[in-house]
Amino acid sequence: MTAARCSWCSAELPSPTPETCPSCGASLVAAPTQDVPGVTQVDLDALRRGQPTTQRSRSLLGFISGEYQVEEPAAHEGVLAPPPDDVRREMLRMEIAAAEAEVAAQQAEAMLEAAEAAEAAEAAEAAEAAEAAAAAADGGETATIEDVAPVSAAEGDDRAS
Repeated sequence: MTAARCSWCSAELPSPTPETCPSCGASLVAAPTQDVPGVTQVDLDALRRGQPTTQRSRSLLGFISGEYQVEEPAAHEGVLAPPPDDVRREMLRMEIAAAEAEVAAQQAEAMLEAAEAAEAAEAAEAAEAAEAAAAAADGGETATIEDVAPVSAAEGDDRAS
C-alpha cells in the first residue's frame, strides 16, 4: 500500500485524509463553497463604479456607420510630465561626462596614431642608416640587378614584350 501524498508538494502525508499538508500547508480538503466577489460571483459594486455596461458595436459595420468610437485610455497624472529639476541636472551631468569621455578617447586614439607614425618614421630612418652603413662598408659600391643577373639585349626585348 502506498502512502498518501500531497497533491501540491508531493510530500508523504502522515494520515490518509489530513485537512492540510504538514510540509507546505496547502489545504487538502475542499472548503465549503463560499462566494467571493470578483472571483466566484460578479461584483455588482465594481460594475456600478466602472464604465457603463452598454457596449457600442465594434464591428466593421459599426465603424462604417459611425457608431464605433475609439476610446483613449485615461492617462494617469504625472505620467507625461517632464522630470523634476534634480533629475534633469543629473541627466545633463551624465551627458557632459559621456561627452568628456568621448573626447578623451579621441585624444588617446590621436596620440596612439602619432606614436605609431613616429615609430614607423624611426624604423625607416634606421633602415636607411643601415643601408648607408652597408654601402660604406662595401666601399661605396652597391649592387644593382644588372650586376647580379646580367641579361642580354635579346632576352631583355623578350621580357619587355
